[in-house]
Amino acid sequence: MKYRIGILILLYSLFFTFNTSFANYIDNLQSGWTLYGITELIPKSSKSIKLKKSINNNLQSNLRKKILADNKVVLLAKNNTILAEYYGIPESKTPGGNSISKSVVSLIIGKALCSGLIDINKKSEVYSKDLKNTSWGNATIEQLLKMSSGAYSSPSNLYGHRSINMQKELSSAIKGKSSKSVVKILKSVDEKKFEAGEKFNYSNADTLALGLVIKSVYGKEVHEIVKLIWEETGSNFDAFWLKNHLNETMSYMGLAANPKDWILLGNYVIKNLKKDNCFGKYLKKASNTQIRFNSFSDNRNYGYQMWTDCGLGSGAFCFVGALGQLLLIEPKTNMVLYVHSISRKWGGINHWDNYFFEAIKTIKN
Repeated sequence: MKYRIGILILLYSLFFTFNTSFANYIDNLQSGWTLYGITELIPKSSKSIKLKKSINNNLQSNLRKKILADNKVVLLAKNNTILAEYYGIPESKTPGGNSISKSVVSLIIGKALCSGLIDINKKSEVYSKDLKNTSWGNATIEQLLKMSSGAYSSPSNLYGHRSINMQKELSSAIKGKSSKSVVKILKSVDEKKFEAGEKFNYSNADTLALGLVIKSVYGKEVHEIVKLIWEETGSNFDAFWLKNHLNETMSYMGLAANPKDWILLGNYVIKNLKKDNCFGKYLKKASNTQIRFNSFSDNRNYGYQMWTDCGLGSGAFCFVGALGQLLLIEPKTNMVLYVHSISRKWGGINHWDNYFFEAIKTIKN
């Protein structure tokens, strides 16, 4: 009897600990990592663009029907006008982002390219001495953008980490705990498994390596350089980017921004993509398929740190983060959809692209 009671107490303790830990994670996520993590404040734009609101009754009704329990924010906009919305958290919140942040790193790389600081066809070790004699250093910047460094193969359940240990090391930043430097973590997981450019492998390390390139050419961390882009988007709220105790940006994730500012970021990408200048040409390549990944469950392909083929043949592309962050962008119609969720049960791209493209048809009609 005592044995069974002991087992029950142990199971209850484990269950309580798991749920408390997950609850703390969600609270931290919804607060832009600021509860426990170390973050860098990214000031709102000095020339903020105020979004208008013109709710379409049909789109709003359909949106409400699509909402799942773990969806916390959904915004649909065309240009600078919100057409449908759902908030399960206060509108002023700045929820944290996971891998949706990777696509913002791509924007910074594009800026570096167009400033003449880098040539994406050159190996990254040309710019970052920390990457010498690694898979990432041997890969070109373009190959890193395409997640094809060849460093390792990551299990699908580890969200781009090579191992549980790598995941623990990097995620310690979420709790504000110390860990190894980014360079040491990268070198500890480098298996040199494939030839650079040979195949796509979703890898947090490839984005971290891009962060090191950015740091080398600008002399500043990613969380400093992104402030220039945040100013240009017309953002209305301060954002935050998670960093470790060594002041290194967690460039593969960690950008926390208000939902309305994600819409403005989508508009910023569309606006610049349509320009016939260096940055516009970069964004056209970044948002179109550069490498295929046919085994992905949602059957999407990849550009430069951006997912492509994110819809029903419309040319839409998307920024995606684990546990349900999505920025779905359709340049032809200037439509942007933002979704913020808190678990795997958020519906996924196949749930929301259906709504998105029905919305496009509605607006066209």
